[in-house]
Amino acid sequence: MGDALIGRRIVVPETRELDVFARMLEQHGAITIRCPMVAINDVVDAAPVVAWLRRFTSDPPNDLILMTGEGLGRLVGFARRAGLEEAFMAALARVRKITRGPKPVRRLRALGLQPDLAAEPPTTAGNCRARTSRGERSRSSSIPTTQTSSYSTFFAGREQTRIPCSVTSTAPRPRIDA
Repeated sequence: MGDALIGRRIVVPETRELDVFARMLEQHGAITIRCPMVAINDVVDAAPVVAWLRRFTSDPPNDLILMTGEGLGRLVGFARRAGLEEAFMAALARVRKITRGPKPVRRLRALGLQPDLAAEPPTTAGNCRARTSRGERSRSSSIPTTQTSSYSTFFAGREQTRIPCSVTSTAPRPRIDA
């Protein structure tokens, strides 16, 4: 690509990896205007998340299905603020951690932990297939997300599933004038 972007002004409306993408464009001469479209925030009502954390630490499931690194990071933050971080980290170390994609793997490693099972391909369907190929029918699982319809269908009749509330919410970012 070389200097093909020199002098071009490019608005980057990316929500994930915004800075990485903008730097890539800038390396080729572009002038970037960062314009994140969505803000990811903690949920307003922490009570359901703290209740989930208490249940997770007192009666951990066999498996924790991690769909995003962001969600895991938020769980650690809620645990810290609720005085449950040590118990959460101990329970997290004991359960089988199933990941979907590279971001939850990176977050686990940053916490000094490793994933135990990775979905291939890194999709909900791949996650379900990985578990099915192991012939598992009687393991309890927790999924810290609100995107559970595919998992609910998969788990029906197979096992006890604990599906907590979401740990994040999204909101439109305020308008940024360039």
